[in-house]
Formats: sequence, C-alpha cells, structure tokens
Amino acid sequence: VFSSKLSFSQTWSIPIYLPEYSRYIRLSDDVRLNHTVTIVHSPNIYFRFVFFDTMGKSYCEVYKSKKLYEKGYYENSLDTLKRYSSSVTGKGRRGKISVLKYFEPLKNGEWIETVNGRIKRKNYEMGEGVLIQAKSLSSSDN
Repeated sequence: VFSSKLSFSQTWSIPIYLPEYSRYIRLSDDVRLNHTVTIVHSPNIYFRFVFFDTMGKSYCEVYKSKKLYEKGYYENSLDTLKRYSSSVTGKGRRGKISVLKYFEPLKNGEWIETVNGRIKRKNYEMGEGVLIQAKSLSSSDN
C-alpha cells in the first residue's frame, strides 16, 4: 500500500534550496505529497507549494504583499548538492563547520511573473535536466 505521507527517514530530511530567494525549505513529517503547503519567507513574502515527490518537483506560487508575484513548476534536482555550513553560538562565536546536503530544483516550463501590473512569461526548456533556454515569451498589461 502506497502512502503519500512523508517521513524524515525519506529524502525530506534533506532541505530544498531556492537560490532566487536564498531560501532553504525543510518540510516536516505532516507534509503530504500533492497537497498545498504554505511557507512564510518574510512578513510580506510567502510561498504556496504542491510537492509531487521528495527531490523538489513541485508547483510553486510566490506572493508578495498578498498579491501573486510568480508561478510555475520546478523539476527535480539532478542530484544532492553540498556546501559548507557553520553555526553561530549564543555568544556569537562560529561553531563547527559541516557539510550541508541539499536539493536545488530547476525551473521548468512556463513561469508567469507579475511586476507593476504587467504579466511577463518566461519559458524554461530542459534537456536531460539542464536548462537549454530561458526566453521571455510575452509581456502584457494585466
């Protein structure tokens, strides 16, 4: 029997990184695949995701000041990536350096962005998981 409920023993214990927002997302045990998850990034920016699997494949909507800013699909990260990470102690001292593993999903297909009431469409075409082309499709008034 397949369950869409994730557990920390699966790959969700590895965070997802969105470089456009310098944001790591680590989902909790109560997140289910194919359900909407809202993640607050800052007081006026939040994300709504529907995750399709555990490596970052998802549908994403980004809201700024309660208005839809951009939306589109992410394709899975090709592999687990790594970077150095260090913590800061309560006294402001740098802690032990460790290696952080993370997924970095890639934008794929059409992404729609709304800036100053104008809609911009950008198409990301992937070949073997690598961005081949990102081109602006159109820009029109809302």
